[in-house]
Amino acid sequence: MNDLLQKLSSNKAADRKSAAKKFRKEADIQYGEHLLSALKKEMEDPRTWEIKYHLIMALGACGYEKSLSELETISKNYFQDNMVGVALGDSIFRLNGSKSCTIDSFFHNRDLFEGATRALAMQKLIPSHNEMDRIISFCKSFSLEDGIIFWVIAAAPGWIENKNVVEFITSCLSSNREDIKESAKLALEGKYKKWRPL
Repeated sequence: MNDLLQKLSSNKAADRKSAAKKFRKEADIQYGEHLLSALKKEMEDPRTWEIKYHLIMALGACGYEKSLSELETISKNYFQDNMVGVALGDSIFRLNGSKSCTIDSFFHNRDLFEGATRALAMQKLIPSHNEMDRIISFCKSFSLEDGIIFWVIAAAPGWIENKNVVEFITSCLSSNREDIKESAKLALEGKYKKWRPL
C-alpha cells in the first residue's frame, strides 16, 4: 500500500491511474483521506478524467463519508466529462442516498442520475414503490435507445411487483439496443446479472 500511495502522488498520470484503480478494488476506508487529497489535486488537471473517475469511485467503494461534501461540491461545478459525472452520481448515492434508496437530488443531471441508478443496480437495492414510479416516469422522457435507460432496467429485477415498472420494462424489449433488451429480459425474470462497469 505504501507503493500505491507513492504512485498516487506520482507526476506520471499512468501511475496515478493504476493506483486509483487498485484502491478502488481494495475499497479500504483507512485510505479515504489519501484518496480525497489526491482527488482535490487531480481536479486541477482538466486532462485526466479517468483518474478522477477511479478516485471518485474508490471513495464511494470504501464508504468514506467524509468525502461526501467535496463530491457534492464537485458535482455542482464540474461539467467536462460525462463519465466523471456518472462516478459522482454513483459514489454520492452510495455514501448518502443508499440509506433511503432515494435519488431525489439526481433528477436534475442525467450523468448523476445514471450514476445513482447504476449504484442501485450494483447493490441490488429496492426503492419504495413511489420512488420506482418517479424513476420510471423520468425515464419515459428518453428514447428507448438512450443509455440512461440501461442502468434503470439493470436495477429493476427486484422491482417487478410494481405494475408501472413491469410495463416499462416490457416496452424496453422493443429497444434497438441489445444490452437494453438483454437487461429487460432478465428483469422480467427477476434475475440480476453481474455487470462490470468501467
